[in-house]
Amino acid sequence: MTLDEVKNFLKVDFNDDDRLIELEIQAAMEYINDAVDNCDMESARVRLLILHIVSTLYENRLYTISNTSGKVQYALRSMVLQLQLGN
Repeated sequence: MTLDEVKNFLKVDFNDDDRLIELEIQAAMEYINDAVDNCDMESARVRLLILHIVSTLYENRLYTISNTSGKVQYALRSMVLQLQLGN
């Protein structure tokens, strides 16, 4: 997953937050690798999951679950669970 792909998904057209976004990409990838053994990082579901994890971290800038992000968090946890059960 490249910085440009993620910035396009986030609709970010400036470079001020590049280091933050790169950190969030790395954190998302590490999270998925830790959650799912032998994960195919090129799978469409995994790539979409990375985008959504980064989006949640970037747009909310919160590292706790709030009531407004509960549905998004549920969807992310469901994707991880599906990937875990599929392996």
